[in-house]
Amino acid sequence: MAVKAQPVLDEEPTVPCPLANEALQYAIVSIFCFGIFLAPAALIKASKARKLLAADPRLQGAGKVTAAMVIGWCVLGLWIIGIFGRVIASSR
Repeated sequence: MAVKAQPVLDEEPTVPCPLANEALQYAIVSIFCFGIFLAPAALIKASKARKLLAADPRLQGAGKVTAAMVIGWCVLGLWIIGIFGRVIASSR
């Protein structure tokens, strides 16, 4: 009886996506300062990085893209709530 070995898979080396790293950096910095400007920039970069990741299977960083999008939307939402709160408070 012959024993079959596992087929050898040629795995290409994975490369971190630099755009995903930038998006996550922008998102994290937007928590602490300039959130109204950096959060949309992080969302734009994350969107572009997601398209790059879908196009090239060798790129890695899908988790960073997801984290950047979540942080970016949360920061942007908090800024919008804060602006509405200030407008409502000043109109009274």
